[in-house]
Amino acid sequence: MGETYSIGVHLAGTNLRIASYSGGVDLMDAIHLPTHLADGPNRGVRDMCEAIRSPKGKDYGGRRLTGVGIGSPGSMLLPDGVLYNPSNLPGWYCFQLRQTLESELGRSMEIECDANVASLAEQPVGTGATFCIESFCVLTLGEPSTLHEGKAYVLRAQPGSSAGLLGACLLPYQKEASASVLAETLIAYQ
Repeated sequence: MGETYSIGVHLAGTNLRIASYSGGVDLMDAIHLPTHLADGPNRGVRDMCEAIRSPKGKDYGGRRLTGVGIGSPGSMLLPDGVLYNPSNLPGWYCFQLRQTLESELGRSMEIECDANVASLAEQPVGTGATFCIESFCVLTLGEPSTLHEGKAYVLRAQPGSSAGLLGACLLPYQKEASASVLAETLIAYQ
């Protein structure tokens, strides 16, 4: 059957990151591009497709592409890959991401919420693997958030956004941690 590789895509409001992996976790190559939001979703799809096709011109030692997975921000209809109003992708409202990409590339792919992808990756290659943690909860704050003096602040939440969606950023285990400690660490403005 021969050796294989897979491609992972992270679609975000400012950057588009595409990486190829052998064995599911060994990074082979990475491409970083701006998202070009002002040009709309068709430009984003074109950039993704060009980057997904680009390994064909590289020497991957005869490896065969076995799959493409995409992590996209915001709420979406899964497994159909239809984006609902992602706050950091203006103009992508009800965009048929999976259907458009599969049609353009001529292959099926997996599309998932980026917070879920981050959660799935933490166990085998992230903090879960580093500290031998099998069960954990991950919380992402997304692009409208920032860190200041060791505290996380959600700066804004727009209607239709996923702000507050429990999804992905590993919280370290501390015996003394309580709800009041977390409330002091995370301050959300509405």
